[in-house]
Amino acid sequence: MNEENENVSNDTKEILKALKKKKKELDKWKKRNLYFAYFLSIAFLGILYYFTNKATVSLGIDIFYNLLNMFIEPQNLFLVLFLVSITTLKTFLAKTVKEKKEKYEKLRAETIDRLKVTWLKDEKSEIRDSLSEEMHQLGINIRFKS
Repeated sequence: MNEENENVSNDTKEILKALKKKKKELDKWKKRNLYFAYFLSIAFLGILYYFTNKATVSLGIDIFYNLLNMFIEPQNLFLVLFLVSITTLKTFLAKTVKEKKEKYEKLRAETIDRLKVTWLKDEKSEIRDSLSEEMHQLGINIRFKS
């Protein structure tokens, strides 16, 4: 919080601090979700390459029959279970990001409602403008809800 915002109430300072914290937490979970999406894509492509390579190298006429037989083998079954488990984890991460985003958006909307002032320029509007600018520099929009 800047020194020039001394006229801001403690409640407003606390809600802005909470908004900054939720924004950082949301960004952290979004980054985790993105990295895990990359990992899942690479794992899926690697396992797909492994199975298709093994099926084409195998002696046999029908590639689909070879692929079906490969899924029965224990080491290959482990790869399939691994892929299913990381897909489930990715779904959990996406759900967590969605929940964090909803909480952040609710608090952001509450902050916007709390800081509403008249359209006339006065000391309060200058304080609100400086707070809005400070939050905007952190990537948090408190000027409008949508």
